[in-house]
Amino acid sequence: MSDLPTQHHKQLLKDSSLDNDSNRTIKRRKRVLPETVNSTHAVDDDVSPDSEDSSDFEDVKLDLEQEGWESDNSDDFEEVSFSIPEDANSFENKANSDQVMSFQLDTSQQEPEKKRKVKFISAEERIRRVLVHKMYIVLLLIHVAVRNSWCNSKSISKSLKQACVTGQISRLLNDDSGSDNIKSRRLLDGLKKLMEIYAGKYRITTQGLLRKNWDELGVVQDSEVVTKKRFATLVTNFRGSRDVAAQGFVALLRGLGLNARLVVSLQPPDYTVITENTASKPKVEQKKRDPADLFKRPSKSSRKFEDSDYPVFWVEVWDKFAKHWISVDPIMKKRIEICSKRRPSSFEPPSGDERNQLMYAIAFDKLGRVRDVTRRYSINYNARVIRKRIEFKSDDEKEWYESVLRSLQRTKSRSITDIFEAKEFHERDLAEGMPNNMQAFKNHPLYALESQLRQNEVIHPKDESSVCGTFRPKNSSGKLLPVYRRSCVQKLRSARAWYMRGRVLKIGVSALKTKERQGSEEEDVRLYAEYQTKLYIPPRIEDGKVPKNSYGNIDIYTDTMVPENGVLIKITESKTMKMLQKAAVLLGIDYAKAITSFDFTQRGKGTPNAKEGGIVIDKENKEALELTLSHMIQENEEVRRAMVELNALQNWKYFLLKLRLKQRLNRTHGTVEEEAEATRSEDENATQHTLTHAHTSADNAASESDEDFGGGFLVSDNEVGNPNQDEDDDIDMAGEATRERRSRNTRGYKESDESGIDENVEARPTSTRQEYSSDSDSSAEFEADDDEESLEFEYESE
Repeated sequence: MSDLPTQHHKQLLKDSSLDNDSNRTIKRRKRVLPETVNSTHAVDDDVSPDSEDSSDFEDVKLDLEQEGWESDNSDDFEEVSFSIPEDANSFENKANSDQVMSFQLDTSQQEPEKKRKVKFISAEERIRRVLVHKMYIVLLLIHVAVRNSWCNSKSISKSLKQACVTGQISRLLNDDSGSDNIKSRRLLDGLKKLMEIYAGKYRITTQGLLRKNWDELGVVQDSEVVTKKRFATLVTNFRGSRDVAAQGFVALLRGLGLNARLVVSLQPPDYTVITENTASKPKVEQKKRDPADLFKRPSKSSRKFEDSDYPVFWVEVWDKFAKHWISVDPIMKKRIEICSKRRPSSFEPPSGDERNQLMYAIAFDKLGRVRDVTRRYSINYNARVIRKRIEFKSDDEKEWYESVLRSLQRTKSRSITDIFEAKEFHERDLAEGMPNNMQAFKNHPLYALESQLRQNEVIHPKDESSVCGTFRPKNSSGKLLPVYRRSCVQKLRSARAWYMRGRVLKIGVSALKTKERQGSEEEDVRLYAEYQTKLYIPPRIEDGKVPKNSYGNIDIYTDTMVPENGVLIKITESKTMKMLQKAAVLLGIDYAKAITSFDFTQRGKGTPNAKEGGIVIDKENKEALELTLSHMIQENEEVRRAMVELNALQNWKYFLLKLRLKQRLNRTHGTVEEEAEATRSEDENATQHTLTHAHTSADNAASESDEDFGGGFLVSDNEVGNPNQDEDDDIDMAGEATRERRSRNTRGYKESDESGIDENVEARPTSTRQEYSSDSDSSAEFEADDDEESLEFEYESE
């Protein structure tokens, strides 16, 4: 039995070689241990081929000759090792190698894919996006201000109260018994029941406002234009967009006597996006169209954006018992919430919502007061939201935004709610905490890191009193960074910059930092903090003499730089610098030109240009100077009015002379060819109409009697059209003779008349300055304003 494993192994090797020659896939066989092979070979003689135990070797062909079996016992195979596991592994590796070779693998070296380059927008496009962002803010605020005024309609409130208010709701809202907590709870219960009734009646039929990316601004949204009458119809019928639903709920609450505000989340495109094609394609639902509609003009209402799950309009109700605002979403989430200071609000959409982003939350009350309440609904206002607002861009943009809100104020009065709201916002700033990343600390309104300070910034005082905490960066190995208060960050300026802000350096101070001058060989610029300066006190005016600098002017960059006993007379549209100087000279008082600012628009092309803002005089001479200026303005106005009238009369004279000349030429020599052709065409049309009428009359007359043919011959068309031709010829001959006599009589003076007309035309005043050249005072003032008024006309000489 010792030669059986050898014989069996030889058979398997031979069988595998035959399979390779025939390119047939070899089936994987079970790994057989030596003991198993022996037992199997012993039983194999007794088991029939059809038995189930023979299935392990079903695919092996044992069609060997006797010579092969005898060669197995030869000495050529005596030194071969018969380790079955090792041979089985080699056999499996060979089978696996055959399977791998059946695939064609591309072993050529592939070039690595290039990283996708980000395309940044140009500087002009950035400016355009900022302008579009600001335009969106203004237009949306005007839209909401108009809708807020519509919510004050008494007829709408009355209709909604009849449809929604029940007796139970009235008792909950009007019951004043009990403590403040009980009253506040009753108010919440009444609002909840009223919201459920209102939301159950309302049906959304159109889409409201949503946010668009920069590449979607040209896509038309499926919406309708709502007028005031249409708004009342939609609200009373409980139909419309979700925006109209919130506005109608405000009208309902105001009709019940509650202090309700309309809150809107403005959705302008993000101006901080400076890359191209950053936004994905708009998710637009295309309506199914009939094949015949492909040949029709595309309809604007064939596109609809995907709505956000968060509201754009919602309502705030003042709880006078608990002294806070209650936020109500009556249609989208149907939720009443008192916003927490440490948890995210349910009105703030996530950052991944493409159709709704909370950047500007503006509230409008019944009296038209406007309030920015973004701080209430944003949990990360100082760290994330404020960076996308226009006021974060610069101080000028911040001033612009505040001026826009002030311009929308219908009343400047402040209420008790503003005081509680300001306190709430301050507490929310403190409750927000520190940012959790390095980038959020940059320009943070409350916290600052020393490593992120600008070149002209420094921390003062730099001690424990200015440190409010520590921060551990993620990339740092356990190093803690001190976090300073933003109020302790001091801005550094040069001595000249502080002087232009009305401050001068203290004696003995040293610069905190120095800054190199670019493109100059002069010394470095020394920078100082505000605590190193003091207020500039200008010298007094002594004996009516205004103190001046080496250039003969006085620097008035701020109101504090005006002398104590002096006054600044500012330049206006009606009070020019020449007029101020002339009035001071007429009164004989001393004055000095006030330099109020510099023009840096031509930076790099030379020194900046100084701008004059008026004159500085003694305060005692202010009343006399203002009285003189009023008389001068009145005199200039009269002169200007007289010049306007004179200029108008000269123009009418010119036109009349032209018309007289044209009339005389037409009477003497006839009309011009162009006019004659136009007159001739009109005459031909009239003649053709007359001939047609004559033909019709002649046909009718011929049908009635044959005697009208005039002795047997037909009348020509000319004779029919001109029945009185003989008389007209006589009149034309007489007129021609008369014209010849007139032409002989007027031939002598025609040329003189024409020359006189031309002289009059050329002699008309071509400038208002020539007419008033004798009056030096009036002409001087008018010449200064001549470029702005330009009241004269230019004409071509005949």
